[in-house]
Amino acid sequence: MLSTSRLFALSVFVFLISMFSWSTVYTSTANGSYDDCSIWTPSCPDNSIQLGDTVIVNHTIIASSSMNIKGVLITNPSGVFSNSNDIDIDALGTIYNDGSFSCDGELHIDGYVYNSGDLFLDFFHIDGYVCNTGVITVNGQTYIHGGIIECGGDIITCEIDMQNNSSSQVVTGSSGSEISGQNVCCSSSPSTNPFDQFSGNWSIDSVSVSICLDPLIPNAGDDASLELCNSAGSSINLGTLLTNNTGGVFNELTASGAFDSSSGVFNADGLDAGEYNFMYVVYGYNATSDTSYFNISVVGVLTSTEEITICENAFPFDWNGIAITEVGEQSVLLSSLITGCDSLVTLTTNTNPLISATEEITICENELPFDWNGLSLTEAGTESVLLSSALTGCDSTISLNLLVNAIPTSTTDTLVCGSQFPISWNGSVINGEGTQSVTLVSASGCDSIATINVSVDQLSAPIIYSDGPVSCPEDVVRFSVDEEPNAIYYWSGPEGFSSSDLSHEFALSENLMGIYSVYYTLNSCSSDETSIDLEIENIFEFKDFKFPNVITPNNDLVNDEIVIENYVGYCADFILTIRDRWGSEVYRQERGDSSFDGDSVDGRELPEGVYFYRLSFDEGDVSGFMHIVR
Repeated sequence: MLSTSRLFALSVFVFLISMFSWSTVYTSTANGSYDDCSIWTPSCPDNSIQLGDTVIVNHTIIASSSMNIKGVLITNPSGVFSNSNDIDIDALGTIYNDGSFSCDGELHIDGYVYNSGDLFLDFFHIDGYVCNTGVITVNGQTYIHGGIIECGGDIITCEIDMQNNSSSQVVTGSSGSEISGQNVCCSSSPSTNPFDQFSGNWSIDSVSVSICLDPLIPNAGDDASLELCNSAGSSINLGTLLTNNTGGVFNELTASGAFDSSSGVFNADGLDAGEYNFMYVVYGYNATSDTSYFNISVVGVLTSTEEITICENAFPFDWNGIAITEVGEQSVLLSSLITGCDSLVTLTTNTNPLISATEEITICENELPFDWNGLSLTEAGTESVLLSSALTGCDSTISLNLLVNAIPTSTTDTLVCGSQFPISWNGSVINGEGTQSVTLVSASGCDSIATINVSVDQLSAPIIYSDGPVSCPEDVVRFSVDEEPNAIYYWSGPEGFSSSDLSHEFALSENLMGIYSVYYTLNSCSSDETSIDLEIENIFEFKDFKFPNVITPNNDLVNDEIVIENYVGYCADFILTIRDRWGSEVYRQERGDSSFDGDSVDGRELPEGVYFYRLSFDEGDVSGFMHIVR
């Protein structure tokens, strides 16, 4: 799998290729020589594959001249490509090989190679990035010079040297040499280990790199223990306990006679209860190994007893699938909740008799209806109910004698000035004219209902007149109220605003936006408060600013021009300058000027391409690139 940095590098490469509108794709149509123009369409490719060009090999193609690849060379599964000379891959060049690819000279990589087929080389020099999921066979030296090899393939070579290279950072993001996810093997030397000389900054992933299929550092995974029943059909495959299944071997350390080491299955059916031990060994390169251990506790049948006491009328009842009809003992074979194994459970059943009782309760009238043991009682009297006894849990007959006390009432009339609201009365808050009742506790301990009738002369709330909201910051806003003779007005608002004037006029800034409220007092009474929200309609937020990066001036009425006011509002002053890729100013706009529609300041239609913009305004400058697409 490609790392994040490799995917980013590849995406940059694809983006750069897409910018070359003059790119050509050359595709083979028959077997033959690379320089035979009759086997290519649309024309003959050059030995130097240019940036933006792509050569696709679908047949057997033989090349004899040295090659420099700045573009892309693709060998499809049906393709066979061979070259008896050197091949250089530029930092932006790429080879995709899904077929067969051979080079009898040096394959020198500054760019990218993606191999899922067979790659046959004489000398492999890696300064760039290689993703190998196939097989790479190198007759001579494999020199990883600041490059990276990964992705899970095979490398057949007898010499791998590694050295750092600062020039590789452009492609790999690092100057160090790296190899991971590969099986490397020397098939023609007394030693299967091809790793030879190392210097500078290098890295070999010991977890994912193996030598001739033997891991560098073997890992047998974690130890494990579990319990297993000896009931019929009980078994376990120890392979399911492995945390790292890497082709190891199972062995039993005890002598159960019930373990198949080839399949890893341990059969506990009828086996004696006890501890059984096993080991799993993984062998690695150079006679290294790692071992994990497994302990299986075989559990036999458990026994337990249970005793319950039930009511006389509870027979028959179900217990673990058995109908119990009388007192005594009954046994059943179950699966244990503790071990999951068979357990023998015995039940002893006893009984309790029925009982009866009477109680008397006095309540207040407002507590009716009264809930008692599931009954809703609406008046005084006697009721009976069949309940479950708190002592035995069995049915019992309970009788109730219910007594009811009446509710006393009182009424009070009062006149309140509007400014006195809210008022407190018997724990209640009264906010205006009307009738309100409260429930109190009388001398008898029951609720009593007290009622108050409140009359009030309420002042009308003032009416605010305003020409807000305003369009831009610092525009003048005006607001006022009508005068009530002898009244005193109290204004409040943002930033500690306060006033007793009837009217106000000032320049509205952002910090003065918000709620302005007013009330008045007259004859010791206060009116309700009235509020108005004064806002500015056009406020440009620099932190939210996003300048468009594409304009399509093709007169389709969609994205034909950039209206700066749509982004910075209609209040702030600004200066927009646009320069071409040579730095020449081709357009300039200030507030009130025509919007940029793809033409220069002198009315010339600007060609498609990338341009540099700079937008200056009160809160700062924004600059970047934009595209004209026609």
